[in-house]
Amino acid sequence: GTFERLSVHVDSTHEYFTVVSHGDRFSLVPGKDSVDSDYEIRIRPENIRNLKRYAADGKIDGKEAYRIQSVIFTPISQSIFSKSVMSHPGFVRRSGAEDHIHVYLIGPDTMGSTAHTIMWVNRQWLVVPGVYGRAKRVFKLNAGQALEYQRRIFRAQKANTKKAWKDFLRWYGPWKDTVSSPES
Repeated sequence: GTFERLSVHVDSTHEYFTVVSHGDRFSLVPGKDSVDSDYEIRIRPENIRNLKRYAADGKIDGKEAYRIQSVIFTPISQSIFSKSVMSHPGFVRRSGAEDHIHVYLIGPDTMGSTAHTIMWVNRQWLVVPGVYGRAKRVFKLNAGQALEYQRRIFRAQKANTKKAWKDFLRWYGPWKDTVSSPES
């Protein structure tokens, strides 16, 4: 429920493929499908090798799932925040989003975290890997919370109606208060 079509660009090899979700499984389609893709991300060749290694036994455990999610966490966020509705000043105002945010994806046990900074600059969102500057809000998400956010935003983007976006914002306000805190 987080995407139907994910366009992937592999850095340095300049390969493209599209991951298609069929609900219970994924298929890979060669080539770039940016027109029909829900999101576009860039990854490195070593990410592909790791994914192949994780999936070799037919199971993805919690640590492997976190490693996979930590690689696509920032690229998915970059793609989400590049969508036109997300950058509309009225939507930004109604969402109550601060203009400088740090988001941490917290790993299981002692795996640490990965993070990115989200900034509202010149009427657009910038999402950069790492933590920069002094944030006005800090999100600390576990894998389940990050996936729930992605599902909700994807649902709103797919419907792309006023009602869908209002429903998203009604969910987002209380959720934001449970997974983040304002910084001063």
